[in-house]
Amino acid sequence: APKPIGTPAAGFDISPDGKVLAVGRKGVELFDVDNGRRKGTLRIAPLGGFLARVVFSADGKRLAVATVQGDLGIIDVATGKLTQLTNPSPAGKAMAPMAIGFAGQGLYLQAMDGAYLVRTDPGSQGVRLAGPRNHVVALGGTVFGANPQNGELEAWDAKSGATKPVPIRDDRKVGYIVASRDGSTLAVMHQRWGTRMRHDLVVYDGLTSSPIRSFKGDSVGTAALGVSPDSKTLLVSSVLGHVYDWDLARGEMRRLTRSEETQASKDLAFLPDGKHVIHSVGSYYVRIREARTGRVVRQWDARHRHLGLAKLLPDGERLVTSGTDGAVRLWWLGKSQPAPA
Repeated sequence: APKPIGTPAAGFDISPDGKVLAVGRKGVELFDVDNGRRKGTLRIAPLGGFLARVVFSADGKRLAVATVQGDLGIIDVATGKLTQLTNPSPAGKAMAPMAIGFAGQGLYLQAMDGAYLVRTDPGSQGVRLAGPRNHVVALGGTVFGANPQNGELEAWDAKSGATKPVPIRDDRKVGYIVASRDGSTLAVMHQRWGTRMRHDLVVYDGLTSSPIRSFKGDSVGTAALGVSPDSKTLLVSSVLGHVYDWDLARGEMRRLTRSEETQASKDLAFLPDGKHVIHSVGSYYVRIREARTGRVVRQWDARHRHLGLAKLLPDGERLVTSGTDGAVRLWWLGKSQPAPA
């Protein structure tokens, strides 16, 4: 098996410029993506336990970290200084952090017991936004959440945690929400019932919240989305791993590519040539598909017991994967072989 990067990890992220890989376990190990060499280790004491999530800020200067107990912190990458925040759960033990991210001047935490917002000033006790959410995303100064109980889309101010009017006007029930990596696009999956449940997908401008295009189809549970380099094609992958090809100009679904395994999608992104997409689901394999037909042109075993995360680097030539075995591996897509570690 290819040599993993660093010690077994619980989470990782890639800096926005694609030059630094941050791998989290008992601390944060930093690696030079170009040569695989260790750049240093950032300590997380006095936070306790292993790191469950590691996320870079948009400028790459800070790292948000969350332990398996739900303790939050921010690390200044240049100095290695840790700002200890708080565990926002009322009991001091947030259940299983599922996602964290920067939201304006604060952090949001999505856990099994609910969604929280914590300001970055030390000692902030945090605000519980509401109960468990299907998805929580942050765009600019707003945090969006889909309420699975009443199907409503909700919004909060990222600075204060106060409820704010939802800038998106739509009375249909919401099933899923997902944002593109760069924050330019927000996709909202609306549910509608007839002889069977169908879904309408509405894509919004991430900055203005203005609708870009509406799509009607049978797509199920949005898990990931990707827009082609020429902005003509939208690919949406579902919680079952299926890939839906939408014509952005006409608002029509051109093709449904069914996944080889019914597992939730982990990553879906166009390669720089615009002709191929990287697609991974929660199984053993990473696949490169032809964008026009959905046909698999290359697949390989990522050498994990079970694929957990897969992220394409900004250059579109390398991919980082991790799995339930804790290993983190860097792949060159040209040959589908492990990059030097």
